Amino acid sequence: MVAKASAGRFAVAALAKLCGTTVTLSSGWRGGFIIPLFFIGVALGRCGHALFPGTNEVVLMAALMAGANCGVTKTPLGSALVVAEMAGLRLIPPVLIASVVALFLTSEVGIIHSQRTREGAIGPAVDDTDGGTPPETSSGD
Repeated sequence: MVAKASAGRFAVAALAKLCGTTVTLSSGWRGGFIIPLFFIGVALGRCGHALFPGTNEVVLMAALMAGANCGVTKTPLGSALVVAEMAGLRLIPPVLIASVVALFLTSEVGIIHSQRTREGAIGPAVDDTDGGTPPETSSGD
């Protein structure tokens, strides 16, 4: 009973942080989203550990931190290295696996609109008939 209550608290904390970060960033407040994504990953990792006590809590939290960050930023290696350095270098393999899985699962979803599509990257093919100019900066009017 205590584990389910604890899991519920961590799930509410992750949802509250997600909503709070969404509101502050969409209203123009200065700040970033990487540290809130790390918080959400930790809260969901603690929630998962409360629901499944046989899991390794630190590995689960680190993997979800990197996975949440990679799902938004599409930087699997950078996310894995930052989180593994924060938690300890022995966590690089599971954290890198979590980052790559998150990248594949979210390859069709783009939250950061200023990210450019790269040739040969994971995702749909890009029509390069306009010389490679991103649609936001083309001056065809």
